[in-house]
Amino acid sequence: MKKLFNSLLLAAMALTLPACGSDEPNPTPDRKTFNLELDDMVTFTFNLADQSVNHLCEADYDLIGISYNAEGSQLMKMIKVEDINFDPRMPVNISMNLTGDFSKAQFAVINPPSYSSISSFYLTGNIPNVRDITLVDAAGNPTESRYKVSNLEAEFNEMFKVATIAYTVGDNQWRVVSMSNTIVSRSIASADETSYELLLDVDKMTGELFLNNVQFEVGGVKSPVLKRISIPGVTISTTKGGLMATGNNIVPNYYMNGEPTPYPQLTVTNFVCYFNILDETMDLSFDAHGGNYSVKDVPLYIFSPSPLAN
Repeated sequence: MKKLFNSLLLAAMALTLPACGSDEPNPTPDRKTFNLELDDMVTFTFNLADQSVNHLCEADYDLIGISYNAEGSQLMKMIKVEDINFDPRMPVNISMNLTGDFSKAQFAVINPPSYSSISSFYLTGNIPNVRDITLVDAAGNPTESRYKVSNLEAEFNEMFKVATIAYTVGDNQWRVVSMSNTIVSRSIASADETSYELLLDVDKMTGELFLNNVQFEVGGVKSPVLKRISIPGVTISTTKGGLMATGNNIVPNYYMNGEPTPYPQLTVTNFVCYFNILDETMDLSFDAHGGNYSVKDVPLYIFSPSPLAN
């Protein structure tokens, strides 16, 4: 993920057109081609038969040869994937190239025709070739593969720091979902609504949950709205459909001016948070200061409604 937003910035710079004088006609942008690099994407492989997580890792993606012009002409050459595993029979940390017929997919770069920013990028569709996945060896040479990929989706939203790419592998056997290391609720788009952010550390299988604009109630008395608090050091485990975060006796942090301050008056116990990645919802419950805080079926921002569906 560390290269994602730098890549978006470079793409935006590459696509920015020089300013024209008022006496010159507005030019039609030529086709511009750019790549997106996404490092350390948290990558789930779901067994679709029972929605279990049969592998969780970090993977790198390169979306190669993306082009778009003001007339709507679109193209992408290949998706290169490194350090991934979707079949338990495979060795860990394989690499592959998705080289199917991307002309059958649709994608959109949001913010044309000015090209002043690549704030959002969407991709959806099927890659119909029989051998959509070409495995590569350590030297990068293609090897034979019996796998195919379908139902490809991707979204990269610079404003809300959301990055997700997902696809189905095999004959509806596995669903691979790769995403940024922060899982956010859809309400993150609002400055006033209560919203949630889970910052993941896959290597340690720990996380920190941030709550924005949250209010507690104890004995019928409501607290002031807390603009930002976090519950650090929760334990992460995989479960049906996604992740479970648990913890006990956690001192939360209260943020003022961006700086965390421990808040022992709100020590958190019985913390349980379930993130259903496939259904894009979360459930949260914990006790603090003599009361319970709980929410259910909070919509997650994994994919927003795609403009391509309209």
